[in-house]
Amino acid sequence: MNNLAIVSIIMGILLVIGRGPLIFAPAATLRVIRKIVKKKSNLRLLGIPTSLLGAAMITSSLDTNQSFTLIILIPGCLILLAGLSEIFITSFIQRIGIYIWSMSKRKARLLGLFSVVLGSGFIYLGLAVF
Repeated sequence: MNNLAIVSIIMGILLVIGRGPLIFAPAATLRVIRKIVKKKSNLRLLGIPTSLLGAAMITSSLDTNQSFTLIILIPGCLILLAGLSEIFITSFIQRIGIYIWSMSKRKARLLGLFSVVLGSGFIYLGLAVF
């Protein structure tokens, strides 16, 4: 198993674990996420592993010559940008996060379902394609 497969599986697991609770308990999950987003220090602390995951996705996709590497490279660039934004422009990201996470329960369930399907796709890519 190469680095690209490992990073793809980790990304899929994080998506399923992180957004899966939105399907079953949207109100409680939204409450916890809003509580986390309200503190700037929490956002900065979340920006560090987010940036590291994005950097790992970028470096692992650049190390291989497979045709599906853009599926990992583009989200890796976006995740790295999001992580660095959480660290350096925290107040702007905090306002965006508070606005986004004030969604309804129905939208939260749809987001959770979409994220679990997307995470399952990343896990499939890691296990079967890469």
